[in-house]
Amino acid sequence: MVADNQTKSQPTAAGNCKTYQPHPPLSGYTRPEGAAQGLDPRTVRQGLQKMKQRNLLIWVNCLLFVLVTAVYLAAKAGWIAKEMCLVSLSMILLGYLAFEINLLRRDYVNPYWPINPVVLASFITFVLQFGITNILYFLPEDILTSVGAYPEVTEAMNYLMLLVLVGAFAMWRGYRSRMSVAVSKVVSKNSGLNNIFKRSYHLRPFFLAASVGLSLLSRLGGIWLGVYGYSSEYSLLYDLAKYTQYLTLGESLGKVALISVALQYYSQEARKVPAPILYALLAYEVLFGLLSGFKGQIGMPFLIVGLCKFYQQRKFPVWVVGAVFIGVIAGYLVVEPFRIVRYQDPGFEGRTVSGIYRSMLDRDIFYEPTRDDLLSIPLKFISRINLTYIGSLGIEYADTGSLPDGSPDFLMNVFLAPAHALVPRIIWESKPYQDIGLWYTRVVLGHNTLSSTGMSPFTYLYFAGGVISVFLGFFVVGIVQRTWWDAFFHGGSGSALLFFGMLGALVVIDSAFDAFFVALFRMTPLLLIVQYGLFRK
Repeated sequence: MVADNQTKSQPTAAGNCKTYQPHPPLSGYTRPEGAAQGLDPRTVRQGLQKMKQRNLLIWVNCLLFVLVTAVYLAAKAGWIAKEMCLVSLSMILLGYLAFEINLLRRDYVNPYWPINPVVLASFITFVLQFGITNILYFLPEDILTSVGAYPEVTEAMNYLMLLVLVGAFAMWRGYRSRMSVAVSKVVSKNSGLNNIFKRSYHLRPFFLAASVGLSLLSRLGGIWLGVYGYSSEYSLLYDLAKYTQYLTLGESLGKVALISVALQYYSQEARKVPAPILYALLAYEVLFGLLSGFKGQIGMPFLIVGLCKFYQQRKFPVWVVGAVFIGVIAGYLVVEPFRIVRYQDPGFEGRTVSGIYRSMLDRDIFYEPTRDDLLSIPLKFISRINLTYIGSLGIEYADTGSLPDGSPDFLMNVFLAPAHALVPRIIWESKPYQDIGLWYTRVVLGHNTLSSTGMSPFTYLYFAGGVISVFLGFFVVGIVQRTWWDAFFHGGSGSALLFFGMLGALVVIDSAFDAFFVALFRMTPLLLIVQYGLFRK
């Protein structure tokens, strides 16, 4: 055999030997790095692919910066209308998120990418609340006023959209950062966690029954004390704040039980939980979701079951979509009138289950919907989800100067979130209350009511420290999402319960941004303990 750098002879027709050099390399050709060392060609291709992706990300990020800056400055200078600026920023947001999600889908040879926390957060926190629902502000004025929406696009709304784009960029940079990879490796290789996590989906009946029983007692106790859901009495929420934290934790065990049963039912194990138990738990969660008076709690149990089936079988049940749709309709036809009665009826009885359901089904408020009522539900749904206008009011308020006395310490609340989660109010009596939504209603909106208003996490972080806080806050969110995905998504029953138990907080970023870290530090220990008891070795 002749080496590449040696000459080779061939006989000619005349019988002589002709000496020739091998073909020179093509112009511009560079041997793949590592090929000379005999690396696996597949490894080399993957390295080249990652290099191309990094270069593509750099170019797209630069393009994103140029486009957003150009559009916003053009609107500030009056070269384009504010409405055009809002449309442009919304389209840029949707395009950027579509690019990031598609790149993630191609990068991961993983069929579960649709339930990656960063993908779900992109859709729920960004696309739904600040993307496609911005179409609301371009509908006829009479339609907007009928659902209480502001019919004019303001400069503050465009600035809020700028902050939303900063948050989306920061979340994805945090998710893709080397820091997130390092943290994920440290957590996933932690021998202590690996020893705690259970692998089998075989449930312990006693602990399952105990979890459901504790959740039922917590809910009935909250109703009896007057601190459950929308039926709560405002003064009692403060008077009993030392105890409501534990009632909330106990109540969450119902959803934990539903997750564990759904994971076991759709698993490949031979011994499955009987189907009636799964459907009974599902009905239990839906009924108490209706009882709470919060529309989101009606459809959430169906989504939990659907996601658990997708996790175990890579199939999302179609019936879940229909169930969630019916839940949304029920929320607007039953819960909305109930909320009106709750504050207008002096004889409202909110300390018994029968009293609450009697108010919901009262024929004076529970009417047969007309065609117009049904057609208005999608518009009401969009107006409730979209936070562009309501969040922009906080941006305007923050730019007016210092906040009045008694306002929340937004930045300090974020730093102290671990302490807020773990230190009982019995010990820390001056611990701040989670009433930022009420403060926003009364101080920013100027409404003298007891209603709580969601300001959006971007407005919260803007109060905390401006654009830098928005970037840093969502950068950390991206790191946490990557850690949960890499460390807990695959690993058996215990890690799956931890993943799905925290999924809601990871994808629906609360308007009170500090609640993200409160949930992280409060629910993680609880889920670790519960999974150890629920599942067999």
